[in-house]
Amino acid sequence: MLIDGEAAAPRPVPGRVHAVIYRSLGTPRTVVSLINLTSTHTVEWKAEQPAPRPAADLEVTVLVDHRPTGVWLASPDRPSLAAQPVNFTTTETPDGYAVQFSADVAHWTVICIETAGGQSEGGDA
Repeated sequence: MLIDGEAAAPRPVPGRVHAVIYRSLGTPRTVVSLINLTSTHTVEWKAEQPAPRPAADLEVTVLVDHRPTGVWLASPDRPSLAAQPVNFTTTETPDGYAVQFSADVAHWTVICIETAGGQSEGGDA
């Protein structure tokens, strides 16, 4: 997975947006949580932290096994908790489909990528 052209770190890193990919077994969905750690000095959850700097227009790329049919975004930071459709592009690669979209992250944003057929196995882009 890429965020603004950089590989997402496997573990949370202070000063970056952290990504967690979930594969919804038995369904054609991949879910990505983006967690804004841009203002943190540590990733200790009990530590007092300054409010994160909003991360706007992050370019996100996620590799999925099947052609994507839709991308939705939801966040508790938005006026509505309802998932909203997101514009996306798809590039077929030898390893699957690279799904590219933009996302804003104030604190936490969740993205759902639905694909055509099969279980969504996702992967690193």
